[in-house]
Amino acid sequence: MKDIGGASRTTKPCRARGKAQAVGATVATLLRDLPTLLSEATLIERRALIQEVFERVYLTPHQVMALRPRAMYADWLKLGRKD
Repeated sequence: MKDIGGASRTTKPCRARGKAQAVGATVATLLRDLPTLLSEATLIERRALIQEVFERVYLTPHQVMALRPRAMYADWLKLGRKD
């Protein structure tokens, strides 16, 4: 409702927060099982996912040595770690 001349304004509940939480939960679920996600993806999807999630990928011939996740994904990846 529009605020006209100092009249009180009613607001609708913010749905953005709920959507953000749902997206976060989905991302966390998918990243928790990253090997399965990558194995079921096409080559193009794998590349897109890796480029989105990881800032750096360190390679030796025929082997990944280390990964540096982007800051926005680091916490979610830590949650799924199996130490």
